[in-house]
Amino acid sequence: MDLIIKNLSSDEVISETIGFYRKNFWFLIIFSLIITILSQSLAYIGKYYTVLEQIRNMTDTRTILSLSLQLIPLLTIILVISIISQTLLLSFIIQRLKGDESHFIDIFRTALRKYFLKILLASILTSIIFLIGTIAGLIVFIIGILFTFIYFLTVIIVTFPIIIAEDKSVFSSIRRSFNLIHKDFWGAIGAVCLFILMILVIYIIALIFKLIPFTILFVNELIKGETFFSILHNTQLFENNSIASAITNIIFSIILLPMSSIFSVFLYIKVKNKENQKQTELSIIENNQSKLIQ
Repeated sequence: MDLIIKNLSSDEVISETIGFYRKNFWFLIIFSLIITILSQSLAYIGKYYTVLEQIRNMTDTRTILSLSLQLIPLLTIILVISIISQTLLLSFIIQRLKGDESHFIDIFRTALRKYFLKILLASILTSIIFLIGTIAGLIVFIIGILFTFIYFLTVIIVTFPIIIAEDKSVFSSIRRSFNLIHKDFWGAIGAVCLFILMILVIYIIALIFKLIPFTILFVNELIKGETFFSILHNTQLFENNSIASAITNIIFSIILLPMSSIFSVFLYIKVKNKENQKQTELSIIENNQSKLIQ
């Protein structure tokens, strides 16, 4: 069964993303919860935050480099888990949009067997492309960075849905992503900007939630008669807030984890539909020309 391609405006891509999320809310939340707990547990067991704190307090370059190298195996494992989760999510989203109601375990098994290595290689290559583009943007400073960030994010974002939906090789999928996005470039850019704006709004809400416990504790200390500067030097206050902040980060990570995968699939549907429309228009023109010749 093929993926249903339909006409979507930039704002409809966002609304379809949210709609799919709502429809599959509990599955996506539980999946995100498992991945987040697994990643955070590995980070805790691997003493990631402890080493990171040590690096922040270090000034010796060799010591910083030595500590950083200790984190590479742990970060590699977490990265692989992230790519596995992305592969599974994309497969689940695309199969559900195709109308495939197979059990998610069957979908996951097929996804790992057919697409994991492709997604892994594509992640490495697209990251390199994105990094080169962003560095190139430094030439014209802030405006250049912003433009290249949005441009390269847009042109590579549908690479992963293409790998699964069209079953193409990694290099073909990257090339296809560039070509497909440019068939509806400004519409795709608009959708990506709206998506970034939505994520920023969510992060602002998360920041507000993170500040609420600190504000309550801060006001409570003022009521007790503590001075402003004594509160700022109260390490216990900041430790309590850091716990609340960590919990808030985990909750919002769980909520946001599936969002980019869902968005990338609906953006693919949008630009694929534009390609289909152009192909239909060309076919009509060619048919009309052949009729005129006859």
